Amino acid sequence: MPRINGLEARENMNIITYRGPGMAGGLSNSVGQAWHLCADSNDLWWNIGKDYFQCIAAGNDEAQNIVPLSKDFIDGHYGYCNEFLWPVLHNLPELSIFRFQANRQYEQFNLTIAQALAKAFKQKQVAQPTCFIHDYHFALLPYFLQRLSNVRSVYFWHIPWPKAIENHLISSQLKNIVTGLLYCEAVGFHTNEYAINFIQFVEDNLSEYRCDWNAMTITHRPSGRTTNVVVAPLGIDFESWNALAKQSVDSNDDYDFKQLPYIFSVDRTDFTKGVTNRLEAIDCFFERFPRWQQKLTFVQSCGRTRTGLSQFDQYWQDCHELQNKVTQNWSTDEWQPIAWLDENLPVADLAKLYSDAEVMLVNPIRDGLNLTAKEYVACQHSEPGVLALSSGAGVWEELGNYAIKVDPNDPRMMAESINRALCLSPGEKSLRMNLLKAAVQKNSLVAWWFNFKNKLEGSSSTKVIDIRTKFTGFSTSKK
Repeated sequence: MPRINGLEARENMNIITYRGPGMAGGLSNSVGQAWHLCADSNDLWWNIGKDYFQCIAAGNDEAQNIVPLSKDFIDGHYGYCNEFLWPVLHNLPELSIFRFQANRQYEQFNLTIAQALAKAFKQKQVAQPTCFIHDYHFALLPYFLQRLSNVRSVYFWHIPWPKAIENHLISSQLKNIVTGLLYCEAVGFHTNEYAINFIQFVEDNLSEYRCDWNAMTITHRPSGRTTNVVVAPLGIDFESWNALAKQSVDSNDDYDFKQLPYIFSVDRTDFTKGVTNRLEAIDCFFERFPRWQQKLTFVQSCGRTRTGLSQFDQYWQDCHELQNKVTQNWSTDEWQPIAWLDENLPVADLAKLYSDAEVMLVNPIRDGLNLTAKEYVACQHSEPGVLALSSGAGVWEELGNYAIKVDPNDPRMMAESINRALCLSPGEKSLRMNLLKAAVQKNSLVAWWFNFKNKLEGSSSTKVIDIRTKFTGFSTSKK
């Protein structure tokens, strides 16, 4: 049987992500959990290592280097993803920075990865490889792969797809992205809204494609090639989180803030997450509701992200300036209003911190899903806390009816929502949490994984419903 760098050649599904399993971040952690729970022994995971495109076989944590990638090459691709695509796709185009060279490196990066995969598939003598591709780093990969190696692929887009784009430069860049994605057999999104935005973008900007809103398909008119658009929010391993939260974790006792009730948030210092908005709301909260001073703490598990990119470095500085302001305004010799945790927490510690929090505050401006809300719910037990959630989080579609709504753009309203969450009766807390648990358990991580694997195996059916009818303000008539 042929081998590639020591990997046996078998029929398999190839999972392709930017980071490998077990790395920090919601996408890598969640897909990594699905990988360990569900992957067949012959499945392969491909990702970017420090200087290489790498491959890991299921059941083997040792990555094998496939092709070297220069630092400049990786940095250019990374810059285009995070300085341009990230703000644009989160409906913050005013924060985007377009660099022509970075755009070219993004394209070349996708081509290089496709060439490496095509070579590997040829060595394995796989007639028609199958790939499960993730996120915006690899949007052009389906096009290159099909041209080079006749690959069948499905794609999951883990971040939002924006509403109408008026800027011509941005629109032209997204047309390239969409053209790459439409070489997949299916493209998945977390929410109906993102799927609607995506199909509408194609209908408005790519006349060579026909959109069928009822079947949720997009067909290339000249070739007849069809892509299914799938709505499938990512789930979590509920039982695993629930069991972790029940365990006693000695290290949790080392956190000084646990001497008082606390409100918990878990983020990166990313401008889409609403961290500065939250800090302004905390300042407003202690001013408007002074009875809570010295009675509770806001705990921010909030690490730095994308160091070296100007917008993110500035946002990190802005966050800590606001933290200092709130501390100066309200702290005493015995009490600090904010406890800031920069380091990545061990998962057992995180589960216990979720479990003991009075309120979980999730207030992004815009977020693809936000798994921390689901993790918090899974960790609640006999005396549950309250989920306070922004409608800007994709998870709002699943959990919003049972959470306390917060408005990240209005500090006074957010402060009032926090106070409301703290004042709920035990009965209402239990009712809301029971409904939240049912919603989270209904959508399992394993079901999500097999939904997409089955599409590659041709055993899934197409949902037939005009999803625009779920939202007011959308017309179902053709233009």
